[in-house]
Amino acid sequence: MSEYSQKWKDNRLMKTRKPFDGTECFLNTNIPRSEISVVIFRDHSDNIPFFARVWTVGSGVKVWAVRSEKLYRVCICAEGGINAAGACEYLFSKCRNLREVQFNSCFHITDENNAADLPETDDAEGQDKFSLKGMFSECELLESLDISDWDTSLIQNMACMFKYCTSLSSLDISRWNTGCVRSMSHMFCGCKSLESIDISCWNTVRSA
Repeated sequence: MSEYSQKWKDNRLMKTRKPFDGTECFLNTNIPRSEISVVIFRDHSDNIPFFARVWTVGSGVKVWAVRSEKLYRVCICAEGGINAAGACEYLFSKCRNLREVQFNSCFHITDENNAADLPETDDAEGQDKFSLKGMFSECELLESLDISDWDTSLIQNMACMFKYCTSLSSLDISRWNTGCVRSMSHMFCGCKSLESIDISCWNTVRSA
């Protein structure tokens, strides 16, 4: 395996605290969550517009943003990809104008080699090293997500992950490995546009 293909492991995205409301800023930028319409992940930092606003949001990870018609188009980039292990909780929570997220196969939600170095979550048990809790909660305008290829084999918490995604109508997560998940509480609560979802192959033995 090439050195470049593993470079993403060093590009750690910063951890997000649970936002109180949509006026709080995204990561450590000064962009209010409620003013983001599109988020794009890229495995390179080429072609950043000279007029774009740029922030550092972790080790080797940058965010740049361009505003159009009162809303922001945000790009999160790092050479080789982004290591989001330990940083997914509430990442997009309360981004109420978010309509699209492009992960482009460069967003990694677990990193088993560095599991011991990850911060514990704010959960009472404090042991969920890999958690997607509340990740898309209250993204009210998000209609679809392309996350079918995510490696969820080490994920321990999916509680409230899509809670109140009221416009979400298309979601293929049928092939997810949920063998380590301990909590799926309120995962799809308030997803009133999601008429059906195939989770027939999920392992829910450990979940509550």
